[in-house]
Amino acid sequence: MEKLAGFYDLIQPGKIVEFGCGGGAILQKLQESFPDSLIVGLDISWEKVHAAKGKRLPNVALLVAPAQAQVFLENSIDSALLIKVLHEIISINGEDAGLRSIEIAHSVLKPGGILIIQDHLRPKPSQVTFKFEDQRPKQRLLRFAEKFVGRPIQLEQISENKYRLDISDAMEFLTKYEELDCAWEMKEIHFPWRQKDFKEALLQQGFSLMREETCGARPIPLPEGLRCDSEILRKDIITAARKVDE
Repeated sequence: MEKLAGFYDLIQPGKIVEFGCGGGAILQKLQESFPDSLIVGLDISWEKVHAAKGKRLPNVALLVAPAQAQVFLENSIDSALLIKVLHEIISINGEDAGLRSIEIAHSVLKPGGILIIQDHLRPKPSQVTFKFEDQRPKQRLLRFAEKFVGRPIQLEQISENKYRLDISDAMEFLTKYEELDCAWEMKEIHFPWRQKDFKEALLQQGFSLMREETCGARPIPLPEGLRCDSEILRKDIITAARKVDE
């Protein structure tokens, strides 16, 4: 959230929308920074919208709706935000739904309006090698590769206790290590898009890029009994784009 605050200078006051607002943490920061703006938060979850309402934010309106729904009039919004929600949209409804969310944001923004996206960043393709000193993490990797439905997981067995896989698949495994019995976690893709994918999606919908930053780089811890031949860093991307004047 601190990194996102560095992009607040690009937000245009007036009518501001957060798609996928969750429990309202970002909405609270927005209403503090833009007290004279009308701020709207929408989320597909009744429970999360109810939690956001509990914050009693004076200049915030809340709606229950998916981000890819046409809720607002075209050319009616000054600024829009998609904060750590695109990967969930893609996980539930596929990549086309993620692109549709950006298309909707473009349609409702006024010419010159601002869209800010923050989400988890999928790294460039590279291979990492896991070495298992214990059978538990090895069995959990095999179970993850079998149960994960977000995308096919390709494992190359090098020896009895060594496996090679793509770094993005390794990241998905490590972030879900203790949640292999959770149906949602086995569907959720934490890292669906690479940096170029965000850029291409925005340009395709008619945005011009303004500012981009990768942030939050931190190593993903390895469970006991598992070694990796390289450090695996988890990063976010924040990108700001302007709707090209029509």
